[in-house]
Amino acid sequence: MTKPQNPVPSIKFVWFTPPPPPFSLFPSDKKKKHSKKSVETCKIYIFKAMGIMNSFINDIFEKLDQEASMLARYKYNKKLTITSRKIQAAVRLVLPGELAKQAVFDGDYSCLR
Repeated sequence: MTKPQNPVPSIKFVWFTPPPPPFSLFPSDKKKKHSKKSVETCKIYIFKAMGIMNSFINDIFEKLDQEASMLARYKYNKKLTITSRKIQAAVRLVLPGELAKQAVFDGDYSCLR
């Protein structure tokens, strides 16, 4: 007896492999890597200074806020609203001399604008 022949011939699959690219996708170990020259920048110092200035401004704002709220709660004052006059008075009490004058002047100027 002979084997029956398969009506469909067997098909062999051949995987297509693309040709290699003309350039290397990964840097080879043979080439020397160019090291960047370290450039001294002031970024870290500016960042630290900005942090210090931020905490300074927050402290000054907190002091002005406390002083203005104390002026609003003064026993002869019947209104609890913090007005621009109370803010000016708080600025004059908290900040020293010329700095207080300049701050009040700039505050008035910005309110009028």
